[in-house]
Amino acid sequence: MNKSTSPLQLYEAPQVFVPYTTVDLYRYAFLLLSMPVVFGIIIFGVSAMITIVSALVSALVIEIVLPRKKKLPEHSMFIALLIGASLPPQVPLFIPVTCTVLALLVDKKVIKKIDPAYVHPVALGITLAYTGFSSFMKKSFLTPFMHVPIDTVSQASTFARLQLERSQNPDVSFWGAKLTDALNTSLFDVLGVHIPDGLMDAFIGLTRGSIGETSAFLILVVSIFLIIRGLFPAWVMMSYFLGFTIPYYIFGGLTEGWGFFHGNVLVHIFSGSFLLGMFFLAADIMYSPLIRVGHIIYGSSIGFLVALFSLSHVFSWLGVAVAVLMVHFFAPSIESFSLSLRRKRRK
Repeated sequence: MNKSTSPLQLYEAPQVFVPYTTVDLYRYAFLLLSMPVVFGIIIFGVSAMITIVSALVSALVIEIVLPRKKKLPEHSMFIALLIGASLPPQVPLFIPVTCTVLALLVDKKVIKKIDPAYVHPVALGITLAYTGFSSFMKKSFLTPFMHVPIDTVSQASTFARLQLERSQNPDVSFWGAKLTDALNTSLFDVLGVHIPDGLMDAFIGLTRGSIGETSAFLILVVSIFLIIRGLFPAWVMMSYFLGFTIPYYIFGGLTEGWGFFHGNVLVHIFSGSFLLGMFFLAADIMYSPLIRVGHIIYGSSIGFLVALFSLSHVFSWLGVAVAVLMVHFFAPSIESFSLSLRRKRRK
């Protein structure tokens, strides 16, 4: 009886255990990201839905046209949804299509001079949208239809002046101001803390922004499942968070004239793309390092750059994408350094 034998091959660490197949992992990630995206479609209307659908259809076309190039439609659809979620609701159709196609061509290594090991495809697509098509992007942000403006009052009182200031701020809604006043009066004033206007609007999702990043509350809800189920590495998220909050809390108050240790961290966390970038962009297991030391270096570096961009007021609207793009260029070096540290500890 002929018996073919092959020698047992042992590969160098790390051997990473993930409790899901790649297909299941990105199906779960797609469904979780769909929740804040659907909320964005509800509050922004048909134009937001068209933007998301155009990105998803582009991904389907790429999967059909390039069936032999790293065929993983679940991951491609996740990339398309994440790019669509990062865009304003009223962008011209060619922007989500172009950015999605570029990201997938990089991911599938069709563009041979751009290696996804060094260039993060999704961050590249988002950066292209906000830099290459900036004139279109500035006109594409909408106010949610549930954003009820504040009515001004005629009495010459402190409350009247406060309401007048609020009515002139497009990021403060009637319901957001009501909730802010209730929380400050009943809880935070007692603790010596004051919630600024606009924070609750950003937390609930009643302010202008990109389709998928408007509601910080929904992103936090889906992130709980993301972390508990171990879909994406929690160490990347945690180090990203600390890499941003520590330097911004220390130095953020200087830009407002408040001095050290007065940075308003919550405003930046709940507004903009911070949470979407932390849970879905930076922590994507397909592109992040494999072991814990690499996770910490990778995530904290991105968080620190986001804080630096926020403090210096550069890369408005795309600070997270640029930070991911810059740090990801060094991802192979971070991985090699992490592995060398592991070997030294085991000797």
